[in-house]
Amino acid sequence: MKPLIFLSALLFIFTLSACNKDDNNNGHPNLDYSVSDLTNDTLFFDYDNHGDLNVFEDSGDSTYYTINGNLLHFINYKKSEKRTIADATFTLNSDGNIISGHGNFSYTLANPFSSDYTFTYDNAGNLTNINEVRSDGSYYEDAFVWINGDIIYINYINNGSTYYTRTLTYDLTKEDKIKINKESFLMPMNSHIGNMSRHLEQHEYSIYPPNTMGQYIYDFTYTLDQDGFPTLLSIFETDNSSTEVITYHYK
Repeated sequence: MKPLIFLSALLFIFTLSACNKDDNNNGHPNLDYSVSDLTNDTLFFDYDNHGDLNVFEDSGDSTYYTINGNLLHFINYKKSEKRTIADATFTLNSDGNIISGHGNFSYTLANPFSSDYTFTYDNAGNLTNINEVRSDGSYYEDAFVWINGDIIYINYINNGSTYYTRTLTYDLTKEDKIKINKESFLMPMNSHIGNMSRHLEQHEYSIYPPNTMGQYIYDFTYTLDQDGFPTLLSIFETDNSSTEVITYHYK
């Protein structure tokens, strides 16, 4: 799946381990919403009665999924245009993880397309590859490398050539309590895509190929509550010496 252009929101969700103090997620707290001091945007999260994150909403979009048997139905609704821009159905394996899917997408009205997806996992249950073939003939692959239970490298490939990479390091003393992940699906997920990274991300180096969009370097600092759940996340971008602070709110 193509990485999002809005890197700030993407990075926030990927490093996220925030949650609330309810016990409706098998004893694990759930996140209600978060606010960025940089964008002033509010991100909303909701969960089903199994504790699975199935609704994500910001100022521009509402995304959600429903499950019927071994099928997961995903919808992305564009608020400003009052229309559905993504409608896809995915098949789950016996472990409840996505293994394939087909969907129709119209992020722009002028360029609608359909996609077929394949998800591959290793023997430990880690997602290693996502392959997407579009109706326009283009091909995308996301390849994930895991060490110590964490994703440490992501290679984004378009038509056989790398166009974006991300190298990630973690604070191995800080557990990721909830493990919300934006890298492996069309919305944030805490289930149905195999294992989540075990620890909180500490540093990231992202780069596009030469002569394109350049590179991004981020450092992450967390304020934790007494139970080890983040209440604040500071994201420092080295390139322009700017810091974004994200505050977590709980149900």
